[in-house]
Amino acid sequence: MVRPYWAFLFSVVLFGTLNTNAAILTRFQFLGPYFNFYDALFILGFLAILFDSESSPWLIPRPVEWISLIIIIGTLQILLHHDINYLVLRAIRWSINFPLAFFIGANALCKPERAKSFLFAIIIGAVLNAVVSFIDYKGFAMLHPADPAIRMPGAGNLLGISLLVAASQQVFFPTEKLTLKMAWGAALILLALTVLFGQWRSVFLGVVISIILLPVILRRWEGFIRAMVLIIIGVPVLLATLHFTLPSISVSRLVQRFTLITRYLKLDKDIPKEDMTRWRQIQRDLEEWSKGNWLIGRGFGISAYLPDSGDPNVAWGHVGYTSYLVQFGLFGLIIFALYLPLQMLRAGKEVYFATRAGPVTNLGLLTIVTVVLISVICCMSTSYLSATMHSTGFLYGGTWSLAYGNAALAKIPQAAPESPAPAG
Repeated sequence: MVRPYWAFLFSVVLFGTLNTNAAILTRFQFLGPYFNFYDALFILGFLAILFDSESSPWLIPRPVEWISLIIIIGTLQILLHHDINYLVLRAIRWSINFPLAFFIGANALCKPERAKSFLFAIIIGAVLNAVVSFIDYKGFAMLHPADPAIRMPGAGNLLGISLLVAASQQVFFPTEKLTLKMAWGAALILLALTVLFGQWRSVFLGVVISIILLPVILRRWEGFIRAMVLIIIGVPVLLATLHFTLPSISVSRLVQRFTLITRYLKLDKDIPKEDMTRWRQIQRDLEEWSKGNWLIGRGFGISAYLPDSGDPNVAWGHVGYTSYLVQFGLFGLIIFALYLPLQMLRAGKEVYFATRAGPVTNLGLLTIVTVVLISVICCMSTSYLSATMHSTGFLYGGTWSLAYGNAALAKIPQAAPESPAPAG
């Protein structure tokens, strides 16, 4: 009530820090599975914009309207044809994370002066999440002492990966003190280690494709050269450090997760065994979509009512694009796979090209990177319906406000033009 924006930043940090399972399984006995720590943080964020006089009147971003419409249509589809069960209720609740965070972020970041503290909240949450992930990793590794290449048990903070890629394109804090620069460098090393130990091939692929596409999107090649230098020098140094400091960990086994991607370049080879569950999901999603309304799909959480809903050989929900299609039809696929990414890419570019320096620019760049990363990762491992999309929602909402909302670009202070040199 006294400093509502600080309360919002506090919720952003905690959302970024917490392991998803730990947050969801933090519950009150008398409310059971219907109120957890994420719900409490959303209430905190909502109260923050409610008590913040500077964020009035409230802004409802257009993407939030379309996403909410899709979710409502999908929910009505299920209500009309099936009895709602807990699995469907859980899926609906998870899907609300992204648009709700989008809405709160758009109203909390109501002026460009708040961009710096918002950026720091995202960074702090990502770094603390990396620390928590390694603590969990240590405990998990102790249960499997004979395995030289254990994966982190959680997916980690997606914005941590985005920060790593964005920092490869330009310097984030060129004019700050040396202590902050050193802390930022240490944070990037920690985030790089979480990417390596997470061993998510979709993340590896997303990072590579992002670095290739960003020079085209940003219309500058300096970032690509910078990224290549960092990769050529940084990756070998990082792997060598791991080899000599943690000899019990097999570096070659860690890198093997990335090299598995190259198997898809060999057309005469079969699909890797561990990817068959994804291919089966694609096949089953297309089959079920073809049986219903092609335009609006079969309804939210339809997989819970299928005879093979519990089949471990089908990775239900992992491939985001076919999940959109089977549940929400072509309408939902267009909104989630085309409209939302293109709108946020446009908003990120509006913010990025406004100043080319400072925290506002960094948020624009971070949004562009996140859009590209998610677009790639959705092919294998996630979607905007995931329970982990809260931090992404806050980022998108803040960027939307900077581009089109209460903190519109017209209010962003522009750098003063240099005086022309005297004649003669």
